[in-house]
Amino acid sequence: MQQVFYSGKKKQHTIKYEIGVSIHTGLIVWLSGGVSGAVHDLTIAKDGILKEHPDRLFIGDKGYSGHENIITPFKSPQTEAELQWNKILGAVRVSVEHTFGRIKSFHCLNTPWRHNILYHPIVFYVITNLVNFDLLFYPIKS
Repeated sequence: MQQVFYSGKKKQHTIKYEIGVSIHTGLIVWLSGGVSGAVHDLTIAKDGILKEHPDRLFIGDKGYSGHENIITPFKSPQTEAELQWNKILGAVRVSVEHTFGRIKSFHCLNTPWRHNILYHPIVFYVITNLVNFDLLFYPIKS
């Protein structure tokens, strides 16, 4: 079972979740997972949000490069236009990153999980609902 959750990139056992965040409000509008840390982010998206919403456009980080429905920054910007594009996209994504920061403030997500693995998705879903509730009272400032 441990081998399934091992991420060669992180050099540790991980569980991944796919999170969709509204760029306008910062609210979590899509959530799926937990899958093995060895699964690529784009694979998770293809089996999740992109499959469920094939006609929509999404904004993602550099890990999602190469898919026609996901707007991403340039991996190695070469021109001034590419640098400007990355800057604009980063400004749009700031609310998403603030939401991720609120999720990460629950330190149980970045410490070793010492419980039944089946409980992890339940805890993660509870945390994301708490973050959404918190965002209703303390919205992200634009």
